Amino acid sequence: MKLLRSLTILLIAGPLCAEWLPPAHELFQPLRADPRELQYALREVSPVSRGPLGEAAVGDYLGLYRWNLEGGKAFQVSIGGGAFGRFDLASKTDDLETVDYYGNLPFDFRDGPWSVRFMPYHTSAHLGDDYLRDTGLETEKHAWDNLKWLVSYEPLSCVRLYGGYNYVFRTLPGGIGRNAVQGGFEVQSRWYAGHHVRYYWANDLQSWERTAWNPMFNSQAGVTLANKPEDARAVSFFIEYGCGRQPQGQFYLQKETRWDFGIRFHLT
Repeated sequence: MKLLRSLTILLIAGPLCAEWLPPAHELFQPLRADPRELQYALREVSPVSRGPLGEAAVGDYLGLYRWNLEGGKAFQVSIGGGAFGRFDLASKTDDLETVDYYGNLPFDFRDGPWSVRFMPYHTSAHLGDDYLRDTGLETEKHAWDNLKWLVSYEPLSCVRLYGGYNYVFRTLPGGIGRNAVQGGFEVQSRWYAGHHVRYYWANDLQSWERTAWNPMFNSQAGVTLANKPEDARAVSFFIEYGCGRQPQGQFYLQKETRWDFGIRFHLT
């Protein structure tokens, strides 16, 4: 009865202390170094012992509804989706090798320096027609339905620590590991040049049971340019280092060491 009464109060009082279509990134900030964080970005990729590649990412979150609670706490539900494509820039026609599609449904909670995200999400990975033509391989569907938990803590305004767990409750093909862990940290400078420029360094480490727990590490250092600090719209230029298993769903068993140069657009 207490739970039912609480839900009734929330539904009745919700419009008085809530808002529709709130900003998507205020409660749980995007993970800068996570290679599969939804983003608008272009990368030139230089893998070791291979020709140059290009990557394009298109995706973001839309805040749906936020409940503003007592003491500055807040809870929000959002929706997100995106695509990550990789292209062979050494080929004459910049052949598409693979593309991953994501559909996310994050539930975020924030209380001061602490933020929590629970997120069901779907991943679908596909080989490009150019890649299939050149290799003669037959396509095989790779898809994962996941539940992700993340906890983030900001002991200082310039420092962020985070960690979490991922469980795959449905996978194609079947018979592979379902568990994963993730952690990382981010540091950023104060604003320079009349509050238009900020530097940052972000690191992300993931380990998946499906790859025998072999880790995937990604480190990104860059500079963000904005009209003013509180603006949601900005652009970041970065250099990135990655090693370990590849983030691409079709190539998740393959190892790769690479350097990236990229640009990221912050639109919301």
